[in-house]
Amino acid sequence: MEYGFVRVSPLLSETPESGIQKQLAGIDLPEDRIFIDKSNASDKKRAVIATMLNTLTAGDVLYIGSFDRLARKLTDFVEILMTILEKDVRVHFCQENQDFTNKDSTILHFFHAVKSFINADLKERQAEGIANAKLAGVQIGRPSFVTEKQKEDVRRRLREEDRQSVAEISRLTGVPLSSCYRIRKEIELEMAKERQAKSGK
Repeated sequence: MEYGFVRVSPLLSETPESGIQKQLAGIDLPEDRIFIDKSNASDKKRAVIATMLNTLTAGDVLYIGSFDRLARKLTDFVEILMTILEKDVRVHFCQENQDFTNKDSTILHFFHAVKSFINADLKERQAEGIANAKLAGVQIGRPSFVTEKQKEDVRRRLREEDRQSVAEISRLTGVPLSSCYRIRKEIELEMAKERQAKSGK
């Protein structure tokens, strides 16, 4: 069975009809066998892509206007194309006049390698970005909404001999219970170090 895939952009005043005419020029397919995607190619959730992948079966042929119509990001392009090829579907990109099948294992190995390389590069860049941000004093993770004054209030209450329960301190100070427990743990460690230091004298 032969199918077509077209992505149109309403922002560019593209319609399904103009998209089919431009992207699948010379390909004679009934409309019910053309998948028309109106979402952004960079969107993670593309319902038409999911429907297409569920429809395609071994031996089918899929015509796509061009590489960029399938996806904008190389990682997404490789992932979608690999999924299609692994279903034993032949993919033809009209503009580039390129055919891809899973018959040539070299192609799949190449795409696997590209995807692995890109993922590894992204992880490394992310790690470097986080490290540089930390060096620059940028706070990483969720911002803390507990002020220093609140922390000191919690510490004072926890150090009192007739101290209240952690839950009560949390309620009175407005500091999250998890933060109160973390502060209590810090105090316990500090007190343990103080006792160790005294015993060593």
